[in-house]
Amino acid sequence: MVLEERRLEMAKPGKNDLVLIEYSMWAENGKKELVDTTDEEIAKKEGKYDPNRKYGPIPVVLGSGSLLEPVEQALYDMEEGEEKEIVIPPEKGYGERREDLVVRVSRKRLREAGIRAAVGEEVEIGGRKGRIIRVTERFVFIDFNHPLAGKKLYVRLALKRIVKSDEEKIKLLAVRYLRLPEDAIKVEKAGEGEYVLVLPSETLLLRDLEAILLSMLESIYKMTGARKIRIAIDVEFKREEKEEEAAEEGATGESSEGEGASQ
Repeated sequence: MVLEERRLEMAKPGKNDLVLIEYSMWAENGKKELVDTTDEEIAKKEGKYDPNRKYGPIPVVLGSGSLLEPVEQALYDMEEGEEKEIVIPPEKGYGERREDLVVRVSRKRLREAGIRAAVGEEVEIGGRKGRIIRVTERFVFIDFNHPLAGKKLYVRLALKRIVKSDEEKIKLLAVRYLRLPEDAIKVEKAGEGEYVLVLPSETLLLRDLEAILLSMLESIYKMTGARKIRIAIDVEFKREEKEEEAAEEGATGESSEGEGASQ
């Protein structure tokens, strides 16, 4: 009875909740092949390790459309700390493969568009993204199917935590939108419903920064009780040692001249 009551008290996430998850996904292509993972050990074991990637739990907003529907539905039924494995058939994943999405295009047209006619090349035509799968003397065949279309997916999922505090929500949303390390971002409470979001100088190097910040602030507004966010970007000016020495010598010389005049 006590165990049943405790189980009822365990929190499950709902729509618009911000959660931290870990996942690994394999696609069946004759054999199971790793597609993506947040687990560094699995990436190394499967020969898909990326030294430039940061592995570990990632923040996800449920109901935002960023997850496959079966994955999101599984998370709604999970408790914090729970792990689950699900199998997703093609029709509930990236759809069945369609031959009508393999399009023949003349090499001349690609050449005019400045696109290299090479097998494996990713292209975008008419707002659609595809991949060149065959090249002949006159034509190029482009596959506009999703790379995982027609494949059964196997997903290992872990719900690490449901994020509760507004400060942490703001920080993790900044991590998600800006793709910066979590330890490089700070959130300080400035008053009731007011926060200061402190970002590193690398933020200024991001492409389309204004659009990213607007999208991030919209999500923060929807997901927190914040009524005011002030964004501050820390910029540290580093002077060369020679410049600093010259500045110190200049200051010393001026001081000496002043002393000589007074005498």
